[in-house]
Amino acid sequence: MELISLYFPMYILFSFLLMIVFQIIGKNGALAFIPIYSMYTALKFFKGRIYYRNWGMFYVIGTILVIPVTYIIVVIITEYHKSQSVQYSSNPWAGFGEFMTGIFFMFFFINLILIIGNIMVYVPLIKNKVGVCVLFIVWNIYYLFKFVIFISINAFMRNNPDEFIVFYIIMVISYLINIFFIFYIANLYKKLQLENKTIVSEIDYDKYPRPEIKRIIRSRKYNLFEN
Repeated sequence: MELISLYFPMYILFSFLLMIVFQIIGKNGALAFIPIYSMYTALKFFKGRIYYRNWGMFYVIGTILVIPVTYIIVVIITEYHKSQSVQYSSNPWAGFGEFMTGIFFMFFFINLILIIGNIMVYVPLIKNKVGVCVLFIVWNIYYLFKFVIFISINAFMRNNPDEFIVFYIIMVISYLINIFFIFYIANLYKKLQLENKTIVSEIDYDKYPRPEIKRIIRSRKYNLFEN
């Protein structure tokens, strides 16, 4: 329950950030609060504008497949260990270690897919600001490895009854950076409105051959707005 109370604000902050992006691209901001579908919608919008493929479909498939694939791997490893050791197979806790490892890697890869999606959605908006772009990428890497950071720090604090405070600190740092980007993207949205920036047109895939479509997209250099 404590972990849920920590992650819920993170989910809301992520959704608020994506909601501003939806406003920039002319989508209903409420869609930003729908898990998985929100990122799919954003990445689908970029198809034919700055990306050749609909990476939103890959995002959905990857996120959904992580759970069954991880489960199958855990079952295979557990059964292998049971077949190799009678002592292991007779242990009532047999498979628990593999199960917990599987849970860790499942969340890790789901977060990894989310981070890749984030980079593909946000970097084209902020790529002209190198410092902000680097901070965004570092923040996402930090978000991905926060559990590893937490476990590593806790290894040196086993005798501290308040060791969970470390996790609070890690999450608060992530919250603060998230809030910074909410204000930054909101300010960018206002600037784009004042400058009357126009989003590049979507390429008609039925009108042009594949090589020509790829050439046009490359020529845009991931610029979502007309120069």
